[in-house]
Amino acid sequence: MLVPALEALVGDEPPPALVDAALATIPAAELPDALRALALAHGADALGVLARCLRGRPEWAVAAAPALATLATTSAAEALRAAEPGLATKAARTAVRRALYRLRQVGVVPPGPGPRAAAPPPRPVQAWMSAVDGTGTRGAWLLLEGPLGAHTLVRAAVSDVAGVLDGAADARAKKQAERELAALRRESPLPWVPVPPEWAWWTLWRAAGTAGDDEPRGPGAAAVRRALGALGLPAEPAPPITRRLAPDDLDDPALLERSAALLDLPECGGWFLDPAAVQAEALDRLQARESRLVVSDQVKAEHAAALVDRVIDAQLGGSVRRLWAGRLEEQAFVLFETGRPAEARMAVAVARALDDPTRDPRSLPFARALVERSLEVAGEVALGRLPAETVRRTPRAS
Repeated sequence: MLVPALEALVGDEPPPALVDAALATIPAAELPDALRALALAHGADALGVLARCLRGRPEWAVAAAPALATLATTSAAEALRAAEPGLATKAARTAVRRALYRLRQVGVVPPGPGPRAAAPPPRPVQAWMSAVDGTGTRGAWLLLEGPLGAHTLVRAAVSDVAGVLDGAADARAKKQAERELAALRRESPLPWVPVPPEWAWWTLWRAAGTAGDDEPRGPGAAAVRRALGALGLPAEPAPPITRRLAPDDLDDPALLERSAALLDLPECGGWFLDPAAVQAEALDRLQARESRLVVSDQVKAEHAAALVDRVIDAQLGGSVRRLWAGRLEEQAFVLFETGRPAEARMAVAVARALDDPTRDPRSLPFARALVERSLEVAGEVALGRLPAETVRRTPRAS
């Protein structure tokens, strides 16, 4: 039995309201035959009307399911499968499952679900780093937020020489991470400051060898590498201190002239060259001091200056200059964030000078003071007043 009101709606996407109005005019006992006749007469063109029946009243779905089974197309099977989860009655769900079973018997199955969209990667949301200690090592914490709001805390001791010395990455509630950080800041001998998350990401990524170089050596470093691997490749950001200081802030020549004072700061108390590297010059210095030869103060000063020049030439050339420049830039940000902008400008000025290959480091008061301190420490080791192990500058996890 063909119903003119339904036949008039055969096509791609009939208006739902018109389909509902036409179906309401057909007695419930006659609806299964009417829908089957519509499917037999129009084939796939009846799919729009029949699919609308599945989303209407439960009795309409019960009547439409067998009619869709007669179409024997994947589109009919897909319409049945898509409708099943939303059906309100057991009778409707049973009718749809029976229709799908009949379609499978003739080799028609709904297409499988498409590939799931890849979950977005986690994103860095907060980060904190400590000042740089005398071995070029600092602490770094990076909080990652996943697509569903879950957080992962990446923690590491990072050396600018040896990479990740120690690390971990594990789930943390955001407030728990903040409480742990507060405890760490109270106990740490070095100050910790918030840093831009992208800077901590870059620092950890580079230290963990995520670019594919040698496997990290420190315990937990592999966990850091895995956590960072989910983020992908970071773009190298500018050092955070560049966001705080304008180029004009560094024009004052007095910044370099006063730069030896940086070594008096608590954060730089452990900054000196490895005593073993300057042992020969330290012994030479001790011998000159203990010599019974009577020489003028000018000769003594010239000898001391020559020793400092020799150490600077041997220990502060090439890539080592860049290493110390990086430490100074990192320390400058900590100084600025802890309320010492004048010292921060001084540190950046020295960093720029060390990074300038045309500038002789022997003319930098900071470099000379660094060597002076290094010779003092090495001399104390030579005299047995300091255990060599306690002042080694080899990076190691705390």
